[in-house]
Amino acid sequence: MSLQHDGWHYFNLMQRISNQDSLLNRFNCGNLKSLSQPGMRESLLAFHKKWYSSNIMTLTVSSRHSIEDLENWVKSKFSSVKNK
Repeated sequence: MSLQHDGWHYFNLMQRISNQDSLLNRFNCGNLKSLSQPGMRESLLAFHKKWYSSNIMTLTVSSRHSIEDLENWVKSKFSSVKNK
């Protein structure tokens, strides 16, 4: 889908030439072919375990509903995200 966009080519080049330990070299997106590679599931689970933590996430909510309603909704939906 992104093969025709120069921005993705530039981003891919930056990933390839950057330090391998850099955060730039983590999973970004994929398709069925790239996600079917051996070890991909384990890599995605490791990524989730390392980076899916509430202390490094940001959430933005925009709505016509009241602040109180939004706050209650957000708490009910996202309070289970652990702070690792």
